[in-house]
Amino acid sequence: MNVQMLGAIGTDPKGVFIEQIMSHANISTNGLQRLSSHRTSCTVINVRPNGDRPCLHALGASDHLELSKADMDGIVEDMNEYANGIKEGMAVLHIGGTGLQQGCPQEQTVLLLLRRIRQEEHDNAARSPIIVTMDLIAPHSGMLDLLTEMLPMVDYFMPSIEEAEGISNLSGPQLSGSFFLNLGVRNAVIVKSGSLGSHYLPQLSNASASQTKETIHHIPICHDVIVVDTTGAGDAYCAGFVTAKSRGLDDLMACRVGTATAGLCCTGLGSDAGNTSWESTVKFMEEHLTS
Repeated sequence: MNVQMLGAIGTDPKGVFIEQIMSHANISTNGLQRLSSHRTSCTVINVRPNGDRPCLHALGASDHLELSKADMDGIVEDMNEYANGIKEGMAVLHIGGTGLQQGCPQEQTVLLLLRRIRQEEHDNAARSPIIVTMDLIAPHSGMLDLLTEMLPMVDYFMPSIEEAEGISNLSGPQLSGSFFLNLGVRNAVIVKSGSLGSHYLPQLSNASASQTKETIHHIPICHDVIVVDTTGAGDAYCAGFVTAKSRGLDDLMACRVGTATAGLCCTGLGSDAGNTSWESTVKFMEEHLTS
């Protein structure tokens, strides 16, 4: 699987470390901007014995990502080569860092890139579409306005239950998930509900303000797993889902892979614990996830 990082880091030691870690994992850093004017964003997560994880976050370069028209043209053309079989793989753009700072350049950059992708899709209908997935991070007070613009261009929206309820002001995965479907999400909303598993809500042509139970699929958490640390489990779910979609799996199977990836993440300390290969993740899913 070919992975490229798009974002901004500083030229400080933290930025150098991030770039080295990505290169070691065979992640292309060609899309990284290195900004001497801003320090690298950094988060310290304090994991408490009861599982609480208060965070200390320092804003930085990641909020200042800006792309020129030439940059966007290059990104879209590269993704189209994957989408249309010129390069091996499937084109998936995952948006994973929106929400911390309202009105920052990064938010507008992501919005412009989405418009560029969908305009290309409209102008070249014969081309295979680029799949866009989206997660949030600490949504700010203006997030609903931003999502109203973004979600009609997003295929899969994957908020946590806390984020979904907080933004929609509705309770439960059924009502809060349907709220985002009605904002125009193209394929499905997947609500990550912690110890309750996840809930998959597909977009239907007759979607209404309250989806029926028949249109909501519940994926339970993995069983018989000793939980050490849940840091990064939500991100791991997204990574598993995206990887499964890039391999051509259907949505519900991709949710199961996401669940297994999150379950593996919880078996050790840190946000990348347990996940070593596709094969080991599938084996874990078969052993720890009810059919």
